[in-house]
Amino acid sequence: MMITKLFNYFSLIFCIFFLSSCHTAVYEKFHDVPEKQWSKDYSMDYIVNIEKPRKYKFTVAFSYLAFIAQKEIKFHFKITSPSKKESFLSTYTVLLRDKDGKQLGDVMGDYGDIEQVLEDDFELKEKGEYKFELIQAAEAQSIGGVVRIGFKVNKSKK
Repeated sequence: MMITKLFNYFSLIFCIFFLSSCHTAVYEKFHDVPEKQWSKDYSMDYIVNIEKPRKYKFTVAFSYLAFIAQKEIKFHFKITSPSKKESFLSTYTVLLRDKDGKQLGDVMGDYGDIEQVLEDDFELKEKGEYKFELIQAAEAQSIGGVVRIGFKVNKSKK
């Protein structure tokens, strides 16, 4: 009887510890790309309410047509803080194919998905509403074949 109670007690503590260690995203949202053409005139905007200033991890995700002509997707990443301070981080490139033409994302049928960490430990110093913008930066006016673009914010592990 005492062993059963002790076992149940430790099982409960283990479950609580396990569930609390799961990292759920602070924010995660996907936008459909109009007509599957990501134009330079159409930035992807994500409004995120940050409740606690700290370091965060930013991840971008693309869903695309598997037969897309581009080998890579280039974009600018802009952050506007609650106090309206704008920061442009570097231009990012997500490779869709390796040098041999092999798909790098998860491709199933006509669609592919790929995810890439942009920043692993970026400090957001203000509490409040941030605006994150992904702005297409390819040479062409638009990139055809991009279906959806997602953005995730997680607490940094660093």
